[in-house]
Amino acid sequence: MKCVKKNPAPIDCGETLKYLVYSANSIVVKFRLFMKFSIFLAAMVAVVLAGCQSKVSDQMSDMTGRRSFMLPLNATIPYDKEPEIYEAYKKAFKCWADGPHNDQGFVLKKIWMADDGGILKAFFVYPSDPDKEAIVFRLTMMGRWSGGLSLVAEGPERDSAFSKYIFSQHSGRHITLCNAGTLSVRR
Repeated sequence: MKCVKKNPAPIDCGETLKYLVYSANSIVVKFRLFMKFSIFLAAMVAVVLAGCQSKVSDQMSDMTGRRSFMLPLNATIPYDKEPEIYEAYKKAFKCWADGPHNDQGFVLKKIWMADDGGILKAFFVYPSDPDKEAIVFRLTMMGRWSGGLSLVAEGPERDSAFSKYIFSQHSGRHITLCNAGTLSVRR
């Protein structure tokens, strides 16, 4: 069978069809290779991210760079005990600032409490630069009437030995508050 174009030279349609099929097969093969490579690449990215995630969680940090501790959310903290807990933490932060574990000499600049309760922040600054925040600890009540307690550290020194020491005082169901006793959590 001969095909005729406007061009006077005849073209063999069978050969053209074979070439088109070969080209299509070549494209399919290349697409399959691309898909296999994409799947492999996605798997590698997932492995790398999983490694990063486990490293970050090993350091008690989330992806935003915050160190955090949270009591189980089924631990109950009665609403009327909230002021006592905050007063105990205020006393503890002052004690931790003056204690031997503050080897870098961070200075407790201020302790701030939200007007409606629920949040307490302790601001620690560098001894050489009292305007530059080193660590900010944020204590938050979770679930105002009953819930858990959340302590988060932010700032450039959030992974310092001092910060790690404060987080080490929060283990399981007991929180050792420096110079303010121990907070025990009942479930």
